[in-house]
Amino acid sequence: MRRALVFFSATVAALRPRALTSEKDMMPFVNNASASAAMDVGHNVLRTITTLRGGDPAFYASLYTALQITYCDYLSNTDHHAPGDEPLATWPSSMHSEMAVPPYYRFVASSHPNALVDENGDCLRLVSPPAAVATQYERGYCEVIANCYWSTLQFDDAHDRVPVYATNQAAAPPSDAMTLPQATATLQKWAQSAAYFVAPPIILGVLCFLGCLFFLLCRCCCNRCGGRNAKPSGYSRMERGVPIAFFLVFAGAIAGVAIASLLYYNVITNEIGSLFTTTVTTISGLVSWVHSIAAPLVHLRDTVVNSADAISVKLNNSDFIADGLNGLVHRLEAFENQTYNVVLPRGCVVGTDLICIPCDVCTSINVQVSDAVSQMESAAGSGIATLQSTRSSLLSLLVNSKDTIKSTVNNVVVGVGLLSDMAGNATLHVDTYSNTWQHQSLARQAGILVLFVFSIVVIAVGVIGICFGLTPLRCLAIILHIAYLLGFITLLLTFIISAVFIAVSILMGDVCQLTLLVAQDWTPILGHSSGRGLNACFQNQSLIDAMGLQSSLAFANNLTIPSLNLSSMLQFTSLDAFAETILATNTSTFQVDPTLLPTFLSVLNNFTSQSYIASTQTAAVAATCDVNDGNFALQNPTTPWLLHGSTALTDPVEDVASMYLPYRNPCAGVLHPVCGHNTLCPYDGFLVEIVSNMSALVRVTADAKTFVDDMHVSMLQLENATSTFSGQVTNLSSTLNEIREVLQASLISDVRAFEKSMNCTFVARDYNRFYVALCGTVTPALLMISLCLFLLGLF
Repeated sequence: MRRALVFFSATVAALRPRALTSEKDMMPFVNNASASAAMDVGHNVLRTITTLRGGDPAFYASLYTALQITYCDYLSNTDHHAPGDEPLATWPSSMHSEMAVPPYYRFVASSHPNALVDENGDCLRLVSPPAAVATQYERGYCEVIANCYWSTLQFDDAHDRVPVYATNQAAAPPSDAMTLPQATATLQKWAQSAAYFVAPPIILGVLCFLGCLFFLLCRCCCNRCGGRNAKPSGYSRMERGVPIAFFLVFAGAIAGVAIASLLYYNVITNEIGSLFTTTVTTISGLVSWVHSIAAPLVHLRDTVVNSADAISVKLNNSDFIADGLNGLVHRLEAFENQTYNVVLPRGCVVGTDLICIPCDVCTSINVQVSDAVSQMESAAGSGIATLQSTRSSLLSLLVNSKDTIKSTVNNVVVGVGLLSDMAGNATLHVDTYSNTWQHQSLARQAGILVLFVFSIVVIAVGVIGICFGLTPLRCLAIILHIAYLLGFITLLLTFIISAVFIAVSILMGDVCQLTLLVAQDWTPILGHSSGRGLNACFQNQSLIDAMGLQSSLAFANNLTIPSLNLSSMLQFTSLDAFAETILATNTSTFQVDPTLLPTFLSVLNNFTSQSYIASTQTAAVAATCDVNDGNFALQNPTTPWLLHGSTALTDPVEDVASMYLPYRNPCAGVLHPVCGHNTLCPYDGFLVEIVSNMSALVRVTADAKTFVDDMHVSMLQLENATSTFSGQVTNLSSTLNEIREVLQASLISDVRAFEKSMNCTFVARDYNRFYVALCGTVTPALLMISLCLFLLGLF
C-alpha cells in the first residue's frame, strides 16, 4: 500500500507544473474524436433517462406551470392569511406603496404602482361587474395588474375577472387550467420520476453499510478474523489464482471507468473554461451596450424640458393656423352674402317693381367667390393641413408631454444604470471564479481520481493480502482484512457521491428543458417590465416598446416637418383677379336710365299745373280741378325736392300725398295714365306714384355710391386679411424649419442613436451558447461521471 501511495504522490507531483497550462496534455487519450464519441454516448444516456421518466414537451410544460403555481402560492401565503381572506381581497390604501403586495389581492388604490390604469391614470374596469366588485369600484379602488394569481382583465364581455389557478374565488379558473392540487401532484410525479434513478445507488450504499457491519460481525464477533483456522499445508495455485484473477478483472474495469471519467471530466473542464471566457466577453459587451444606449437617453432626459420650452416660445402666436383657411373663406362668404345679386332700392324685385336696378358686377360674385375658394384650397389646402398637423403634433407629442417624457426616460436610465452596476460587479465575481477555477485544476482532477485510485489501492491491497495471506502465516491475513474495510468505505462513498451526482445531473437536465420554456417568455420569471425587455432581446423586437418608451419617443417618428413651396402655395390668383374686379367697380354698375327722372318730373309738373289741365281736359274738369301749381324742381342729391323752386320737401311722398289728397274728388275727372301694373288709381294716387318712383331713382343714385364704397372697403379688408395670413404662414413655416433643424440635431438625434444601439440579440446568442455548453455538454458529461462512479461501486 505504501508503494501505491508513493506512486500516486509522484504522479500528482509530475502533473503539478502543467496543471495551469493544459489539462488535455496530461491525458493523451483525450482528443476531439474520443470526446465527440463520449458526448454522443452521454447524450443518448441522458435522452434515454429523460424518456424513461416521461420527459416529453407536455411533461415539462406541465412541470413549468406547476412550479409557477407553487411559487405563486408561496408568495400569496407570505402574510399567513386564512383561505377565506382571498375572495375580493383589497390592499388598504393606507399601506406603504413600496410594500410587496401578495398576488392574491385583487384591488389596490388607484395611486398604487400595481393598479391597472390607462395612460391618463384612470382605472380600467369591467363594463358590467358583479355587485361586490362594483362596490369596490365605487370606493375608488382599481383592479390589480395581471400577475401569477390574476389573469388579464377582459373588459368587453367578461362578467367577472378569472383567476389563474385559484378555486376559492367567485369566478372559477378556465376549465383547462391547472389548479394548486394538480400542481402539487405534478411536482410529486416529477420527484418520483427522479427518485427512480437516484434510489439505486442509495439503496446499494445502504446495503454496503449493512454488509460492512455484517462482515465485522462475522469476522470479529464470530472469532473468524486474524487468520484463524488457516490451512496449514498452504493453498494451491487454483485457490490463489482465482481470487487474484477476479481482483485483476475488476481492477481493469475500474481503470476503464476511471479513464472514461477523466474523459468526461476533461470535456467539462474545457466547457467551463470556455464558459468563463464567454461570460467575461458577454458581460463586457453588455457593459458597452448599456453605455451606448444610456448616453443618448441621458442627454434626452436632461434636455427635453428646455427644448420643449424653447419650441413653445417659438410657436407663440401660431394659433391662427388651427383655423386654417376657414377665416379667409368665411370672409369671402360674408362678402358674397353682402354683395351677391344686390338690387337698389333694397328689397325690390326685378320685373315686378317699376324701379328696381340690379348691380351688374354682383350677379357673378358667387361664381367668383367659389372660384377663389377652390383655388385657395387647391393651392394651399394641403400645405395648411400639413402646418396644422405639424404644430399639433409638436404640442401634443413634445411640448405638452415633456414632463412625462423626462420621467419615463429617467426610469429607463435608472434601470439601465442598475444593469450597468450589476454587470460591473458580475465582472469582478466572474474574474475571481475564473482565477479560482484555473488554480484548482489539480485539486479538481485529484477529486475525480481519488475514488478510482482509492479503489485500485484497495484491489492492490487485496491482491497483496491474497498473495501473502493465503499462507500459514496468519498475521499476514490482516492485510486482506484491511482491504475489505477500505473497500467497504470506498463503496459507501462511491454510491453516496454517485447518487448526488445523478440527482444533480437529472435536475440540471430538467432545468435545461425548463429554460427552453422560460426563454420563450421571461415575464413570468422577471416580471412584466424586465421580462418584456429580455423578450425583446430574444425575439429581436424593439426595446422602445419593451421599455414602454413608444409614446415618449413618438415625436421622433410621428413628427414630420416637411419643407413647403410657399411661392406656389400662397399664390391666390383667383382671389387677386376677383379683388381687382371689385376695386375697379364704380356706381356705373347700377345702370340707371338718365331720362327717367326728367320725364317723371315733367309729368309731375304737368299734372299739377292748372294751365296744363285746362289745355288737356274738358272745361268742366278744369273748372273743378283747381290745383295748386307744384312747380317741382330737383336741385341736388341731398335736398332734391323743391316746391315752387324754393321750399324744400322733407318727405316728398308724404308731403305730396297730403298736399293733393283734397283734390281727389275735384280732380277725379282728370284723365291720366294708369298706375303701375295697369291698375286704376285716383288723381292723388297717380301723383304719389310718380313721386315715389322719382324718390326711388334719387335713392338709387345715393345708395349706389354708398354700396360701392362699402364693397371697396370690404375687399380691401379681405386683401389685408389675406396678406396677413400669408405672412403668418410664411413665418410659421420658417419657424417649423428652424425647429426641425434643432430637433434633428438634438432630441431626434438622441432617439436615432438609441434606436441604432438598442439591438441586444447578442444576449440571446450568448444565452444559446451557455445553453449548448451547460445542457449539451456539461450536463451529459456530469451524468456520465455519476454513472461511472456507480459502475465503480458495482465493480
